[in-house]
Parts: sequence; structure tokens; C-alpha cells
Amino acid sequence: MANKDTVLIVNPNSNSGLTGKNWDSIYQTLCESFGTDMEVAFTKKSGDGTELSRAYLRNGFKNIIPIGGDGMINEVANGFFEENDEMDYNFNTKIQDDNNAYLSLMPLKPINPEAVMTVLPGGTRNVLIQSLDLPNDFKECCSTLGNCETFKKIDVIAALVNESENSSKNVMRVFLNAAEIGIGAEVISKAKDVRNIVNNRLLSTIAGLITTVPTFKSDICEITIGLNKESGIDDKVITKMTMGVIANGKFLGGGVQAATNASVDDGLLDIVIIRNSDGFGIVSEIISLKLEDQSKSEDEGEGGVSRNKVYYTQSRNVSIVTTGDKNVIVTLDGEPVGVLPAFFKIFPNYLNVRIY
Repeated sequence: MANKDTVLIVNPNSNSGLTGKNWDSIYQTLCESFGTDMEVAFTKKSGDGTELSRAYLRNGFKNIIPIGGDGMINEVANGFFEENDEMDYNFNTKIQDDNNAYLSLMPLKPINPEAVMTVLPGGTRNVLIQSLDLPNDFKECCSTLGNCETFKKIDVIAALVNESENSSKNVMRVFLNAAEIGIGAEVISKAKDVRNIVNNRLLSTIAGLITTVPTFKSDICEITIGLNKESGIDDKVITKMTMGVIANGKFLGGGVQAATNASVDDGLLDIVIIRNSDGFGIVSEIISLKLEDQSKSEDEGEGGVSRNKVYYTQSRNVSIVTTGDKNVIVTLDGEPVGVLPAFFKIFPNYLNVRIY
């Protein structure tokens, strides 16, 4: 008999707690699609998904199936790689003088390059599912992926982000769909604080919007794009940034298609900057976000602040540094991880994901 090589890593609190309450029926659905020879591991606290997936991969498991929302999938994705949490790097160093050191940062070593992750819609938003063009219905997605043995290698983005509580430390994390910076991240962070008290995503999101949007002020940021050429810097933008998105997939929460040119396997990260849209102005910008015709612009106003609302480009890496004293929050796949400054780097075709 073959050794067991599949594990379900389950967040029982996902989908507003319905995963735990309905686990028997969910498990039955999974068994019907993936067979009964599976290990099951439940998470108890934040970070367990990463530790469990690392442990199972080191013990020879090759198929990892996270059951939960985008945050849970992100934890498990981080567990596919060797631990490398803290990195000592001074973001204030001039990038022009430190290009090689910057690019040599963030080594990302897979525990088992042949291992495969199966992504299922186990949360309330399931944004990565949209970006992977998988069915959003849980049973349909299980049936679709359970009946196929094919997978594709998708890109992974690594982020080096300043710790919120200790500015002398940086944290490295990977993500699969998108990082949000600025107002979007602040809404997510405040909503999560509310959700720790009231486990209802709709109410917490509304609370996050109400407490953030009316008084939000943009921050002057320096965005350095394209540190991937022998000649050095490709482009630098200094602008009043309201919201930044570093994307691997096309979608954000709420079905917003922020990065219309994004592909999870093109070897590029998509950089979307919405600028100078304080308060309620950002709402209309997000609703009407149509980036097909956007391109890099040199149209700069006084003080280097661009008059155009949206900046959209692609690169293999980008750094974002704020020039002010305010903490600008960074979220990865919908989870707050730190504050600016941050550096993002693409690792092309670096994770196997089951696909049909």
C-alpha cells in the first residue's frame, strides 16, 4: 500500500466559522473528490498553516490542500518554502549604490519542488480562486480538481516588509494574489480588528470603511521600479500615493479587477498606484478602475506629485518607501503583515498548483 501523501490543513474558523460547524459534510465532499486516504490537521492560531505545511512536506507529503480563505491559503503557501522570517536590510540605503545587494536579498528555497497545492474556495471572499479562474462553488471546485491530475507552475511574489512594532526589523513573506498598500490595507487592518470581536466579514468590512475612508490622507511615496537590468534603475516615481497594489492575479476583494494585464505565470508583478485621491475620492476611483489603456506617465505636478490618477506598469521587482512619519500598512493576500518600506520580487514558476 502506498504511503499517505495528502493532507488537509483546515482553518475551522474560516467562512465566519461555518467550516468548523459544517466540517462533517465538508469532509464528505472532499473524500468524494480526493479519496479517503488523507491526513487532516486543524489550525488553532495564526501561523499554524505555515508550520503545519512545512512539517508535512518535510515528512514526505506531496499534496497539500488548505481549507480556508485567502489568508489560510497564504499561510500554507509560505509553508512550501524554508523559513526566512527576518532579514537585516537598511531600506534607507541608496538603491543606486546597492543594486546587487538588493537583488540578492530574499532567497526562497522550496522544501519539495515537486509538491502540489490544491486551492479551494473555503472562505468568504475567495479572491485567489477568481484570479486562478477556478469555480467559486466549493463542491464544483472539488469535483473539478479531484478528477484531474494536471497542475501548473505559478509565480510567487516575495515581500520584504518593515515590522509594525519594531522598525529595526524586516519580515519576509510570500504571497500568491496581491499586496495592498495604503487605504485598502488600512481598511483591511481595521476590519480585522473588528472581526476579532464580531466574526462577521460584512459588518467588519463596513466598519473598516467607515473608520478609514472619510479622513484618509495620502502619503508621499518613492516607488522604484525595475531593478532587474544591468544598467540599474529603470524607473522611479515620487508621488502622493493613496493606494498601491502589487499583483500576481487580476482581482482584489469585492471582485475589483485591479490588474487587468496580470497573469499568475508570466514572470512579472503588476504595479498599480492610485494617487492623490483622498477620502471619498478613492471610492469612485476604485469603482471606475479601468486600466487597459493605462501606461507609465511622466506627467508630474508640483513637488513631483503626479496629476494622473492611476499608474500601471509591470516589472520583476519594486520598492516602495514613504517619506513621511505615518505608518503605511501593507497587507498580503488580505492579511496585514507590516508597514512601509517594502520590497517585492517575483519568483517565476515557483509553486505547483492543481489546475484543470
